[in-house]
Amino acid sequence: MTHIVETTLQHYSTQSLHCCMVLYNYRMRVLVTGASGQLGPYVIRRLVTNGQTVIAWGWSCTRSLFGETLWSVDLTDHGAAADAFTQAHPDVVVHAAAVSQVNQAYQDPERAQAVNVTATQLLVQLAAKQRARLIYLSTDMVFDGEHAPYSEQDPVQPVSVYGRTKLQAEQSALELDRSLILRLSLLFGPTLNDRPKFFDQIVKSLRKNQAMELFTDEWRSVLGLPEAAAAIAAAVGSEARGLLHLGGPQRLSRYELGINIANVLGLDSSLAKPASRLQMRGPEPRPRDLSLNSTRWLSTFSNVDRPDLQSSLRQMLVS
Repeated sequence: MTHIVETTLQHYSTQSLHCCMVLYNYRMRVLVTGASGQLGPYVIRRLVTNGQTVIAWGWSCTRSLFGETLWSVDLTDHGAAADAFTQAHPDVVVHAAAVSQVNQAYQDPERAQAVNVTATQLLVQLAAKQRARLIYLSTDMVFDGEHAPYSEQDPVQPVSVYGRTKLQAEQSALELDRSLILRLSLLFGPTLNDRPKFFDQIVKSLRKNQAMELFTDEWRSVLGLPEAAAAIAAAVGSEARGLLHLGGPQRLSRYELGINIANVLGLDSSLAKPASRLQMRGPEPRPRDLSLNSTRWLSTFSNVDRPDLQSSLRQMLVS
């Protein structure tokens, strides 16, 4: 199955990316899945700011999010999801929902398959029936980390359950003519929900004057959550389709990111202690370098702001 997926994506990515930037004179209805996750709230906030009508699907609760109701929709309940989709009647679907923690995907591969792959296949079918566009948010972890920086034409070879399920979902998304797959790099920024991530943990440790170990030998094209949301919103307002890499402007290790956070906050950067990913032995290998070549994105969406790391951190932490 993996070989089939790789062949399909390699063939597709060699074709020219179709993009026609369009201006809409009406409020598009945008369905966002994964609205209660890390990225979802940022995307919703940006779309609401842009004046779009947002239908937000989360997993476990119904509440308000930036003035929009967050509906609890279980994507593995196909009947309920199909009914909710019909009611939503979206023009565009931003599919961010996933079992995104690598260890969780490994520990429960059946759920990872159900959420990451089968649910995506369902949304593809529903979007086709509705004639809606699909923007599928994928990951740099479809690569093995040995041949960075990666462009859209490079061979895919995931080394984790998570990466393999995301790759399978990409293939399903590509079956929809008007789909766009965005492979995102490691995202950073303050959480907008009640589940702190590594960025929040770094900031908390620095402010409490606590030392922390951070990898020096694992690199990503780190991207701020606000910048990712702005890019996704720009994609929503376009007819771009195909496959694009969306990473930040700098290749960094987590250790280097920690140093930069400390410097922006004016705190003690020596609290960041160098560590090796090789010290953390797990059931699956940790890719060494997943940095992305985002040249194609930059040429397609040249009007989208792409601040450097320090500017992004200052906006998050100081302003």
